[in-house]
Amino acid sequence: MVIGLTYDAKADYIAEGFSSADAAEFDEPETIDAIAGALQYQGFEVCRIGKLKDLVKDLAADKRVDLVFNIAEGISGPLRESEIPLLLEAYSIPHTFSRAWQLARCMNKELCQSYLQSKGIAVPDFFCVHDIADLEKLELRLPVFAKPAREGSSKGIDANACVKNKQDLRAVVSNLLQTFSQPVMLEEYLPGAELTVGILGNGDRSRSIGAMEIEWRAHCEVPYYTLLHKQHWSDFVQMKMRTGSIAAECEKVALQAYRVLELCDAARIDLRLDNQGRPKVIDVNPLPGLHPRDSDLVMLARFAGIEYRELISEIVTGAIERNRLVLATG
Repeated sequence: MVIGLTYDAKADYIAEGFSSADAAEFDEPETIDAIAGALQYQGFEVCRIGKLKDLVKDLAADKRVDLVFNIAEGISGPLRESEIPLLLEAYSIPHTFSRAWQLARCMNKELCQSYLQSKGIAVPDFFCVHDIADLEKLELRLPVFAKPAREGSSKGIDANACVKNKQDLRAVVSNLLQTFSQPVMLEEYLPGAELTVGILGNGDRSRSIGAMEIEWRAHCEVPYYTLLHKQHWSDFVQMKMRTGSIAAECEKVALQAYRVLELCDAARIDLRLDNQGRPKVIDVNPLPGLHPRDSDLVMLARFAGIEYRELISEIVTGAIERNRLVLATG
C-alpha cells in the first residue's frame, strides 16, 4: 500500500514571508520525518506530497496513492483544515482523521460548542461577537475568556485573554476582531485545572487513552495556554497524567464529545474545571499535533505506554478499517 503524506511545512511558509505566529500550526521537519519513518517501519511505501497546491498538481498529473495520512492545517479561512480532505473525498481517496465536514464544524468554535451543548455535553457558557456592537447584548458575567472563534494552537490568546472589566473587554474584543478578521468567542472563565484527553479509534470502538493535566509553573503569569506558552511549553508548564474521579469524568465527557461529533481515528479534547470542579469542554482538536516529542497527544500516549510508532500505527489502522470498502473497490 502506498500512503501519501500531506502537511504544511513551517519552513516553507516562513521562507514565503509568514511570521512565526502565522506559521504556529505548521509542521516541523522532525514531525514529517517521524510520521514517514513510522509508516515505513510498518511496511508502507510513503509518498511525501506536501501542501494543498502540491496535492492539486499530483491529482492533475493523475498521480494517486492508496490512502493519505493528512496533517495539513491549511493557510487561512474557516475551511482551511477541510481543504485537503474535501479534495481527497472528491477524488474518492481515503485519508486519516476526520472528514471535511467534521473538521469544518470543529474549526468553527461557535458552531461546535453550540452542537455539543445541544447534545448535552458540558461546555462553558459562551457568546460570539461578530461586531463590536454585539457587546451590548452580552449577558455573560465577568470575567470572561476571549479568543478568536476560528483559530487553533492558542493563536490570538495572550495575557489579556481573561477579561475582568467592561473597559478592557471592549479593547480586547476590538483588537481580536481587527487582527483576525473573524468573530470572537467569549466564554465564562473556568478557574479550575486544565486537562486534555486523547482519544483513539472510531465509533463505539473509540476509547480514551488517558487525561493529562497541564500544571503551571510558579513563574507563569497566567494559568492558561497562550501562544507563547504553546510554543515554549516546557518553560511554563509541566504535564502529568491525572488519575482518580476527576480524570475519569474528564475522559467520559471527552469520549462523549468525540462520538457526538463523529470524529475519526484520533483527536484531542481540552477541558477545564469550573468553580465546582466539573469538567467542561473548551476545545476540540480533530487534527492533533504529532511532533514526536512536544505534542500533547504524543505525550499522553507515552504516559499511557503507547510509543510513537504504535500511535501512528493505530491512527492509520483505524483509517484503513474505516475505509476498507473504498480501498477494496478503489
